[in-house]
Amino acid sequence: MAWALYELINTGTATNPHNTESNLYVYDTYTRNCFGNYFDIMKEMMFSPKMAEQFNFAMSSSQRFQFVLKNTTIYPDE
Repeated sequence: MAWALYELINTGTATNPHNTESNLYVYDTYTRNCFGNYFDIMKEMMFSPKMAEQFNFAMSSSQRFQFVLKNTTIYPDE
């Protein structure tokens, strides 16, 4: 069941496929929650490093922080 979830739910296909640590984290999440509730899987996946890579907020910072740091207006990745 966990393998089926891993194959069906998109979890960062645009990122490096050889990044085994984050791939194993995702698979472990599915293994722990495969017979549970879908909400629990999605809640845990929202805080995974694989989703941070996919949605590009891994190294993002706020507009205020960029203004104080560089004195320019740079909008965050959203």
